[in-house]
Amino acid sequence: MNTKFFSNYKILAGEKGLDRETQAVSLLDAPDGYKWVKGKEFVLSSGYLFKDDIELFKNTIVFLHKNNSTAMGIKLKRYLDEIPQEIIELCDELGFPLIQIPYDLAWIDVINAVNSVAMNRYIIRINDKKNADRLQ
Repeated sequence: MNTKFFSNYKILAGEKGLDRETQAVSLLDAPDGYKWVKGKEFVLSSGYLFKDDIELFKNTIVFLHKNNSTAMGIKLKRYLDEIPQEIIELCDELGFPLIQIPYDLAWIDVINAVNSVAMNRYIIRINDKKNADRLQ
């Protein structure tokens, strides 16, 4: 979150979980779509699924957290004007980051930014391991 790509994003809740590793991006577009996460995903949502169903929102957050997803990014002011306080409290309690994505960003811009950061970190880890192996 502290790279130039994410300067206009806002952490809404779950800040203590920002150290989770991200390896991919998933889009949530069906009420049961969260069931197919594999972990380490930054899950994106327009909020449409949750506009009239706070229980689905809670169940999704809990499932994503238990299955090692990284965070949920959500666009406000389209289907949700604000995040219900219950969701903020749940994310804070779990340490599951809930991040507001700027309204005007296209999904591909978000996906490219996340992938760029994830790939750069992966390359750094590989290089660090190679350098460590050389020292042994």
